[in-house]
Amino acid sequence: LEKAVVEENRGMKKKLIADPIERIKIELLKFYDLNEQVHNAPKLPITVSVISLKAKAIQQKLEESHAESPFLNEKEIQAFAKFKACESWASKFARESGWKLNAVNPRRSLNSDKLLKYASDTSCNSPNFDML
Repeated sequence: LEKAVVEENRGMKKKLIADPIERIKIELLKFYDLNEQVHNAPKLPITVSVISLKAKAIQQKLEESHAESPFLNEKEIQAFAKFKACESWASKFARESGWKLNAVNPRRSLNSDKLLKYASDTSCNSPNFDML
């Protein structure tokens, strides 16, 4: 029985398959961890909108890197083409990751343009932002 469950994925509710957008999720997790480690500077408020924009920026960066030097497989390319990083996906991702979202709506905040620009910046790896 143990062999059937462990080695052959029998008895599991969901098959263990590779997630074609796993690279995006990994980068989002890194971004969140960096943001949580900031102690002496303001943190980026993590909201559904910020997660969505950051996921789109990561997707764009990965696609650009792939264009220069191919590394994505066919399933990932197809998934990236369909991936929209909508706010409902971002909300589900945050919930599944156990993130506590801020109640700030960055689109209505005083510095919303700068905040949204920062969240969608593909070159920005550090959550330490002094532009606000």
